[in-house]
Amino acid sequence: MPKNIPSLKPRELIHLLEVGGCAFHREGKGDHRLYIRYLEGKKRVVPIDMGAREFSPVYVLRIFRQFGKDRGGASGRGGFVFASELKALVA
Repeated sequence: MPKNIPSLKPRELIHLLEVGGCAFHREGKGDHRLYIRYLEGKKRVVPIDMGAREFSPVYVLRIFRQFGKDRGGASGRGGFVFASELKALVA
């Protein structure tokens, strides 16, 4: 696991996902929200538990990997946030 990925609060994670090109899809069961991203013709959806205090670095990394990476966009990587950019956005 990369050591430069911090634990994040739900709102911080949502902000990073939106910066990376993800969009709110719908409310899920309980206190979950579903976020979506289309990548290479595939729809990727991830639930975010809004009741959680913090997400571990392992969970944050898993979500970023699930949403995948593409080429192009503002940063040359589809606008998707990587570990090196993550700390700067959270700080």
